[in-house]
Amino acid sequence: MELNWEAVARATAHPTKVVILERMAVVGGDLSPAEIARAVGGDVGHVGYHMRALAEGGFVTLTRTGQVRGAIEHFYKLTKKAKLTRRAGMA
Repeated sequence: MELNWEAVARATAHPTKVVILERMAVVGGDLSPAEIARAVGGDVGHVGYHMRALAEGGFVTLTRTGQVRGAIEHFYKLTKKAKLTRRAGMA
């Protein structure tokens, strides 16, 4: 299977998307846009927008939701598509 590099580049090119993916890779669990925004000093609406775009692109997936002060908080985790995997025989 080959990757559609144009779609991958378009889906992940924005700096906020890169920050989200890097933060999620470091934490290793599921995170909400609010948690990421607090960690990087960003706006939750901005982070949420890019998180939804990453979900549409298949790079993150919704794992759960929770009620927080009258709002619904969404939690996402990285998908296999977002993770770097090594092929057999590669260093």
